[in-house]
Order: sequence, then structure tokens, then C-alpha cells
Amino acid sequence: MTCRFCPELTKHNIFVDFFRASKTVYSPNSIFCLTHVHADHVQGLGRRWKRANGLIYCSKVTRALVQCTFDYLTDDMFFVMDDAKPYTVHRDVDVRAFPSYHCDGSRMFCFLIRHFGVVLITSDFRIHHLESVWPRDLVADHVYYDDTLSNVTVDMPSQLDTYKNLVWAIAKVRERLGPTTRLCINVNVLGFEPVLRKMITEQKETLRLSLGIQNSKRARELYCLLQSTLLCDPEETRHQGSEDFLPAIELCDRRVDKKEDDKVWIYPSATYFFCSRNRRFLPVKLDLDARVVRLFFSSHAGYREIQELERITRAKNMIPCGTRMDVYSLKC
Repeated sequence: MTCRFCPELTKHNIFVDFFRASKTVYSPNSIFCLTHVHADHVQGLGRRWKRANGLIYCSKVTRALVQCTFDYLTDDMFFVMDDAKPYTVHRDVDVRAFPSYHCDGSRMFCFLIRHFGVVLITSDFRIHHLESVWPRDLVADHVYYDDTLSNVTVDMPSQLDTYKNLVWAIAKVRERLGPTTRLCINVNVLGFEPVLRKMITEQKETLRLSLGIQNSKRARELYCLLQSTLLCDPEETRHQGSEDFLPAIELCDRRVDKKEDDKVWIYPSATYFFCSRNRRFLPVKLDLDARVVRLFFSSHAGYREIQELERITRAKNMIPCGTRMDVYSLKC
């Protein structure tokens, strides 16, 4: 990522979400920053990865989740960062981590490079509570932001809004189909877990999850990650220990269970809403004849949040950095 978009960092042997050692010659003093554990951000962390390549800087939660998938990565390969605390990684470079609200443990990295300025690498992000943690005296000279959904002008629902929409949708389903109607939520990547955790703890809802992944190896990895993050306090990586909490997750398979008439499938997604050419935007679409609920959810920022990012960081230079989706520009 930074190799392509921020040469000033690579000049100091600092890499963000870039571990493909076969394409780059690292020095023994290289620094690696890992924003989160999605598969496209950990490429290169294979069994050949060694401590000698350099320390991996990340949050405590990200380290725990990475080690859940890559059990050969030991604690001494990581440097766990506290939020907003500056760390000197080079005689000319300090780095801070701030929550990026993309998934559990995700962080954006802010580098102070002497004689160059402040560089913020957001990676994938949502804005959420960034304004409350961003220092008022910190001005970003260069912001490399995720522009995956930068052409989407509709307001993205917050995690709290998504939770409320999900509760409303479940109530409507059970009102029309009966209180014993079983529901299964399709999850194919980390990012939706704050909403699921809130469902378990506040609604006392037993969650039935379909992993929605054809590849069995990836499905096992996602199951491991979900078990780790849903059954613990995400910021403390400490198990809840509640008897009501621990058995609140069941796995179901869409390919096996799709013929069962008593189950309604819930799909949290943004892509469906973008590609449907809706004239009127609605955050929930109920199709109870097909026993399907579409829930508008995104772990990526849209256009308005990118504008908020520019305001909060007082950015002087905004640089898109990502793979922009070719979607229809929704309007409220």
C-alpha cells in the first residue's frame, strides 16, 4: 500500500499492510503497520515470515485475531500500540494509532515525519467517533484515504443505526410470520461483529450465523475470528464468561438449510442497495415471500464521511488510496 502510494514512508523502511517480502527487500530495521485482519491486508504473512523481517505494529485486538488465523506468529513479532500515544519508530518518524471503526481492532496510522509533515494512512475506515479521539492540535498534511465507496453520497448508517434497523426488521418478521420464526444472519467478513455483539447482550438473541463463504479454509478462519471477537470484550480481549452469552451463537449452512421453510435469511450488505438502482433509498428491504431481509450495512466510508475526515484532520492534501467500486451514486 505505502510502497505504491507514499514513497516518503518506504524511504524510512515503513510499510502499512504490506508484507510481500518476495517483491521488496526489507532492512533489519523495517517497521510494519497492520491496520486490520481482513485477508487483503495480511497477504504475505505466511509461514516464511520471520521476526528478523521487522516488528508488526498493531492494536492488541488485531494481534489476537491475527494469531487466531496465523498461529505461528508469536508475541515477540508484534508491537502492541495504545491509541493516540506517539511511538518513535525511526529517528525522524513518530507514529500514532487511532480507531478506524472498520472492524474490531482496526486502526489508522498517523506518522509525523520530520522535515516532511504529518501523514495519515486511514486504510478502510468509518468516521464514527474519530472526532472525539483526534487531537485538536494535530493537523494532517497528507491524508491517504480509502475511496472504495467515495462516489456514494447517501449517508451510511452508523453501527447503532444498523443495530436499530436489525431489531426493527426482526420484529417485523416475527409480527408477520410468527414469534417462533428462526432467523439466520449471513456473515462473510469481519466488520459486522459490533452489531452482532449488541444483539446478543441487549436483545438476548440467539444468533444463527451463516458464514457465506464457499472456500472451506476461509470459512474455518472466519469462524475462528468470529468466535474470538464475539465471545470477548473486543477492547480487552477478555472472555465475558456469561452463561447466557457463550452459547448464543449457532452456525447454519445456507446450502444445506435453504429448503427449510421456517427460516428467514438476513443479508447485511451495501452492494445490493448500490446495484439495484433504487429510486428511493431505504435501509431495510423485506422480502418475506422469499424469506429474505436485506439490511443496508457498510464498513467503508462514503463521500460525506470522507468530507468529515478532511474537516476533522484539517487535511491539506487528500489522496485517494484504494479500489473504488463502480456503483450507482445513491441520493437521499
